[in-house]
Amino acid sequence: MFRAVASRLSGGRDLSYVLIALDMAGDIARTVGVSRFTVSIDGGPASQRTLRLTHLYRREDEGWKVVHEHSDFQPPDHETPTPVIG
Repeated sequence: MFRAVASRLSGGRDLSYVLIALDMAGDIARTVGVSRFTVSIDGGPASQRTLRLTHLYRREDEGWKVVHEHSDFQPPDHETPTPVIG
């Protein structure tokens, strides 16, 4: 899936990430955040995009591993929540 999505993107730049929330219980953790970046999709003009991201992590012998990701584009008129982590 990542390769298929990546093949449609080019010219990525100006990446930023805002961490909204972080939770951890034992060997499982979750982050919620918003990423902003400029990218061209399918050869079109480059434009700024906002992606909402949720990651689930599992602690393994080698360290923390991402075991699930959910992402979707944030609607243009939607405000980013204020981070709850300083």
